[in-house]
Amino acid sequence: MNSIILSGRVAAKLRENETQSGNQVIHFPIAVRKSFKKDEKGNYPVNYFQIEVWGALAKTCKEHLSKGQRVSVSGRLDAKSYDDK
Repeated sequence: MNSIILSGRVAAKLRENETQSGNQVIHFPIAVRKSFKKDEKGNYPVNYFQIEVWGALAKTCKEHLSKGQRVSVSGRLDAKSYDDK
């Protein structure tokens, strides 16, 4: 079973798209702390995850989320690869 729960902060402005069939899609990154210890520069190390939300939930995200807000996400993790020339 592929399920994941992430808790972090919205790291950038939400990007909105609409499919040809009219489905709304929202994309946004969230920053999730790797640990509670600061690095040598005084920053918390983080991982960034790209979130994709569809349909009615996308509309809700658009209305209520903005950069910097805390958010928890439950869903499926998909890994994509890219081969460079």
